[in-house]
Amino acid sequence: MRIAFLVVDDRFDRPLPTPFFGSAPSALLEGFAMFAEKSEEMMAEGGGGERKTSRADGEGPGMGGEWRVASEGAREAECGNSELRNSIRDYSSAIAAKRIEVHVICCTKVALPTPEKLSENIWYHQIVLPHWTFLRSGHLGPILGVRKLLKRLEPDLVHAQGTERWCAISAALAPYPKVLTIHGNLRLINKVTPMEPKWYWKAQEFLETTAIPKFDGVVCITNYTQQNVSDLAKKTWVIPNAVDGSFFPLGEERVGELKSEKLKVESGKGEGRDEKEGSGELRGETASDAHPPLATRHPRPSTLPLPPIILVVAHIQSRKNQNAFIDAIVPLREKHQFRVRFFGRGAPTDEFGKGFFDRMEKHSWCSFEGMKGRDELREAFKSASLLVLPSLEDNCPMSVLEAMAAGVPVIASNVGGVPDLVTDGLNGLLCDPLSQVSMRSCVERIFSEPGLSHRLAAQAHRLAWERFHPTAIAKKHLEVYGEVIEGKKLKAERRN
Repeated sequence: MRIAFLVVDDRFDRPLPTPFFGSAPSALLEGFAMFAEKSEEMMAEGGGGERKTSRADGEGPGMGGEWRVASEGAREAECGNSELRNSIRDYSSAIAAKRIEVHVICCTKVALPTPEKLSENIWYHQIVLPHWTFLRSGHLGPILGVRKLLKRLEPDLVHAQGTERWCAISAALAPYPKVLTIHGNLRLINKVTPMEPKWYWKAQEFLETTAIPKFDGVVCITNYTQQNVSDLAKKTWVIPNAVDGSFFPLGEERVGELKSEKLKVESGKGEGRDEKEGSGELRGETASDAHPPLATRHPRPSTLPLPPIILVVAHIQSRKNQNAFIDAIVPLREKHQFRVRFFGRGAPTDEFGKGFFDRMEKHSWCSFEGMKGRDELREAFKSASLLVLPSLEDNCPMSVLEAMAAGVPVIASNVGGVPDLVTDGLNGLLCDPLSQVSMRSCVERIFSEPGLSHRLAAQAHRLAWERFHPTAIAKKHLEVYGEVIEGKKLKAERRN
């Protein structure tokens, strides 16, 4: 199976040494690479041969400065979940006889360092085009460049990632089986809080509406997206984003720390625990809830700092609603000491931005720290007490998924696709982003009920294993690819 994977290289004009993709496409590619490794392991075991490897220096291939770390982290995390490991092995057996090739295609405005391969089964192709051939020409340059490259590759299927730039319209006009993943619903975002520059995003919204009906199907990362594209799409599947595998080992460590701390509180700092508690079965939990195994076998004293740290990971814009959240929690400072760290892109260039930075100066317990790479985000999660996302509109926010995988309690807005990810009181808390009382009371609950915080984090981590691990999401995509390819073959046979 040969897949053409159209995705934006987020290096843009920066001469970084390796390609850099968004968090969700990177994690999906990570899953594809892990499947190939599993398949090769089994073929080597079955045939008595040696396993092939793409690592000449003992390190994994680079992707956005994160691919090696992510792949190793996912393999380490996988060892802590035998059920997932068996699922990967079973599915890998089914696809081992049919090699999966993924050809990543990126259109850029300047020539960037270009590796031939990102992993054993993933190739990288760069198409360098003049600046004016992108949106100003209706993405004519990418459309023609991609078509030419596809003719040479002859893929079984084309998968476009996102409608925000050139990927969707370029794949939509290609004469191959094709699917589209929608990450941001441009039609909906522009209704809630129009993005700047308005002409750019209105043009992309038009291209989104034009492209969707031309695909054989749309991968919707939440039910929210599915409901809003069903009038345009021929077929839809709901598959959430994958999470970088390196967040899961962090979650095992954090969940172990939280359970250890809870045991101390409930049993006099570890003295007098009965046998049941010592086995990892905490009050109100069954044996199956004590997950993952590494977390319960190796609990450690809590290293979370005091005062508590709240993370808000989102670009500074009105849709993300940071200003209202800050105002909502100001009264909590009378009872609780805490810090709030804001990560993302932002500047005082509009009314919302100016209001945000005014608040940064006014409140010493708030800090804006700009963009963070995935390594930096993982480090921040180690000491975070809570992640909050107070958005007015959102689809499948990666910060929520990553926090859950990392064992960080989550409070998020009850809007858009977020309820697909967070079940209130089970693996997080949902708030009304238009109500300061609602946002404030959720934070108050986390601060005042440590048992709730521990339970939410542990359950979120467990569910993230099952739903967002790279191999779980890669498997679902391969099933979709097979369905579309076979469907097109059947239609062709009927016509003949």
